[in-house]
Parts: sequence; structure tokens; C-alpha cells
Amino acid sequence: MPELDGFQVVQAVRERERTAGGHLPVIALTARSREEDRQRCLAAGMDDFLAKPIQAASLWAAIERAAGARPAGGAPGPALLDAGVLLAACGG
Repeated sequence: MPELDGFQVVQAVRERERTAGGHLPVIALTARSREEDRQRCLAAGMDDFLAKPIQAASLWAAIERAAGARPAGGAPGPALLDAGVLLAACGG
């Protein structure tokens, strides 16, 4: 991202959610793999964290966890993804 890093993006997303409502799941995908990096991402408001190289099973598990995430007291919304459509889009 040429103008913003992931931390700035998630900060803007979470700020907008505070005023407009809703919840956009954010999964950090990074080459940084230390526990400190994971904690920093989660503290910044990201829903999950995966270090590269990304394994398909780990990515699917993170997507499933994030798709179920919502703000405290928030009601479940419509399904965020159709697994069949997503799988087809990823070539599998």
C-alpha cells in the first residue's frame, strides 16, 4: 500500500465503524512472525494474524474465525462470504 500501512488502514476502518456501525473483518498477512508482531496487529484492531508463507488451511480457518467476528453486543449480519464462490475465485 503506497500511502498507508496496514496499521493506518485498520485504524481508519475501526474509526469509521465507531461512527457508522458494522464490522469489517481484517486479517493481517505478514512476513513478520514474532509474537510481538502478532500482538501488535491484534492490539491495533485486526481480527487475526497469519505469518507468511500462508498455508491454505490456516487462511481458511482465519477467514472462518473473522467471518464470525462482530463487535460486542452486535447482532449477526448477513453472511460475509459464500465459501463456494470464494473457493472458485481462488482457483480451487
